[in-house]
Amino acid sequence: MFAAHGLSEKDVRVINMEPGTAKAALLSGDVDAIFGSLELVNFRDSGRAVLVYSSRTEAGPIGQGFVLVNQKFARQHPQATTRVVKALLRAAQWSSDPAHRDEVFKLWASAGAVPEATYRREYQGIALADRFSPLLDAGLAQRTRQAATVALQHRLIREPIDVESWFDRRYLDAALRELGLVGYWG
Repeated sequence: MFAAHGLSEKDVRVINMEPGTAKAALLSGDVDAIFGSLELVNFRDSGRAVLVYSSRTEAGPIGQGFVLVNQKFARQHPQATTRVVKALLRAAQWSSDPAHRDEVFKLWASAGAVPEATYRREYQGIALADRFSPLLDAGLAQRTRQAATVALQHRLIREPIDVESWFDRRYLDAALRELGLVGYWG
């Protein structure tokens, strides 16, 4: 992100903080800027901070989340692993359905510090199916490879990583077939 805007890590001093501490540090003036999630829009909306960058304007999804299980557990409990994957797929399908968009925003708002109106405004024009895609696809692999490359360049890791080896698609692919969701997310 810095490089795309003509900056390098030498242009900033990065301090790793947990989210609550970072927000308090910003509001107290102890730091000049913070990265965070959508709840930071509340600071902009209340006039306590200025939003200078948003990933919303970036082309394509730029972040991802993962659900991990260690290999020993997966080997010892394949049925439990499959049940979890299927439950996550059902939730992703429900949340991806445009008919449930309003309910998704209400659920999100009820579970956190971001008002429903903020979700509606900030997700205007964004398909929730894009946000909730569970696919371990080429795009996800590419973004993960890119993150690993940047981590290596900045010496956050010591050697290159075979990102493809991280993805075990067996459980996901089997659950997509069993639930009739092959092709649902593209």
